[in-house]
Amino acid sequence: MPLAIIADAYARDHAVKNTEIVYSRIEKEWEGYCTYINTLDHHAFPLLVTPDKLADFLFYHSFRPRQKTGGVNGGGRGGERKFDPEEYENVKREYQEAFQLWKADPKQNPMPDPKDGGIGISAIMQYRAAMKAVFNKQVDNNCNTLSWQSQVWSNRSRKLVKIVEDRKSRVDRAGCKEKVNKEFAGYHAIEQYENIEREFWDGSSDNSMKKAFPSLRNRMMFLYTTSGVLRCESLMRAELSDFQGLEVKKETDIDPLYVMISQIPEGTFSRQEYADST
Repeated sequence: MPLAIIADAYARDHAVKNTEIVYSRIEKEWEGYCTYINTLDHHAFPLLVTPDKLADFLFYHSFRPRQKTGGVNGGGRGGERKFDPEEYENVKREYQEAFQLWKADPKQNPMPDPKDGGIGISAIMQYRAAMKAVFNKQVDNNCNTLSWQSQVWSNRSRKLVKIVEDRKSRVDRAGCKEKVNKEFAGYHAIEQYENIEREFWDGSSDNSMKKAFPSLRNRMMFLYTTSGVLRCESLMRAELSDFQGLEVKKETDIDPLYVMISQIPEGTFSRQEYADST
């Protein structure tokens, strides 16, 4: 057995769990897509990642309706979204017909956007990164001799990513979407910042340890995340060894200044994934 296979198993075992779930889901979608089109075109190597198949696969996902997130059938974390041949054919038919109308009169018949705005840039980049992983696996197994950068990741695929990236702001403007969205809503409570912190602090002085410890924990998370130091999701994964305290005291200081340093190598999107997706 080649030792590289053992290294692949080790890397898979220690991969970020949520990333592994997403990659596995997209790989199953790719297998479903390849199985379906193979019944039409009869490819010799149906699962092989090629420029044309990848661009077609990404086009479908770029213009399909958005899926509900989460749950068993949703496309979110933990979901098991499967390739839907009927949806694929509907998307293909809709845009082929729209393209014929566009050719006849581009000004009167512009190419339509997906009815619900379509998927966002983070979703299409997940598909890109997952397909790169599938391609790398094929290269390692001597099944694919193409070059990712110069052949497989073609200009058509790059253009689809650019379309998805630019589409959101244009669709939002056309739909008069509220500019102050839910991500900004928390900033409306900035005037209550001290009061919120005081509530957490007062709760930590409760005689009941069942209430005191959670209040201290929530106060620390509140101070860390609202100060822009960490995301709460990363902080929840932290271990005691991820923190280091230093005391700094000048001659003019009455009391030493205690500095807490955090080094948490966790997050929703790791640095390596970001590098692979660019």
